Amino acid sequence: MIRHGGLLLLALVASVGLASISARAQMADVPLANRAGDFFSTRLPGHRSAYAQRQWLVVARDPAGLNCRNQRGQVVAVLAYGAVVDSDLNAEATEAILVVAGRPWLRLLAHPFDLRQDLRPQALRDRPVACRVRANAALVAPLNPETLAPPGEPAAEA
Repeated sequence: MIRHGGLLLLALVASVGLASISARAQMADVPLANRAGDFFSTRLPGHRSAYAQRQWLVVARDPAGLNCRNQRGQVVAVLAYGAVVDSDLNAEATEAILVVAGRPWLRLLAHPFDLRQDLRPQALRDRPVACRVRANAALVAPLNPETLAPPGEPAAEA
């Protein structure tokens, strides 16, 4: 009887120890920049399939903000430091990085509250702006989706 109780106690102690080890949070992958700080892809491996990095944090330290350009290269908006912007992925696109003349650009959607300045016509200023910024770690940082989930809830994978 004592022998059986000792095994039960040992099993209980072992399971508590293992529970604390397995309770560590797992970090989601985020795109990594190369040595120059450039991001050349937003695609990440997932449990079921590859998925795109969805959100980015504006980390550019210029007090004037980060210029966001249209397809012709004209500045259409200025992003605020600390803004969280979304990758611009439409139905056909699975990659938000566009390489122009060997330099990567991040296609994004920024909401009006993410802008330091909106240079579009007044009639368009209540809608998100689709524009692009240089895809460089000095300007933008990928957000880990696990940090965005409420405590105790897993982050949704796209």
